[in-house]
Amino acid sequence: MIRLDDSEGRLGPNTKVLFGTIFDEYVKSSSRIITKGTENNVPKYVIESDPFIDIRAGLFWISNDGTIVFARKEGRTFGSNAISRALGVGVNPIKINIKKVADDFTDNWIGSIVGREGNWQKGTLHGDNLRADDCVGAEFTACAKNQLGGYTGNFGGSIKFKVTKEGVITLYTDLNEDIGNFLRFVNDEIKVYFE
Repeated sequence: MIRLDDSEGRLGPNTKVLFGTIFDEYVKSSSRIITKGTENNVPKYVIESDPFIDIRAGLFWISNDGTIVFARKEGRTFGSNAISRALGVGVNPIKINIKKVADDFTDNWIGSIVGREGNWQKGTLHGDNLRADDCVGAEFTACAKNQLGGYTGNFGGSIKFKVTKEGVITLYTDLNEDIGNFLRFVNDEIKVYFE
């Protein structure tokens, strides 16, 4: 079941946003090992499964330009599948061009390096202004990455954010459950990097 809220918000003069909830029932089974007697004085065990109906729920926001933002990464797959089935069209997760993000946000506090030649081939680095580090700065700058963290001034101060190549966007601040600020951040600063 997909439920859209009657109220709508705006990210700008031409972008409307609706809030929605997805409820999904699916068959799940719990298994357990039970003893079914003995055979030649050795216990005989079997696995017994009891199917039951479980429910997943997820929150999402959808804009009139076709962008869907899920509240949690864990709800993205089942939410995308449910919306795709309901609309009869494909709903594909976005990818984020991390190289372009890295070109524009150069004060990095986290980055995951991938595909490096040599003995050090991949890894995640944490710190303050990683590019300026005497030991790893030049390699960090030159290497391909699959996630990157920077800072935004979109909320009046310097707030950390992280993006992944797979389209996960995390903002490290308490927005007091005001998703509008998060959506504005995505729309104003990150959407330009969508692939």
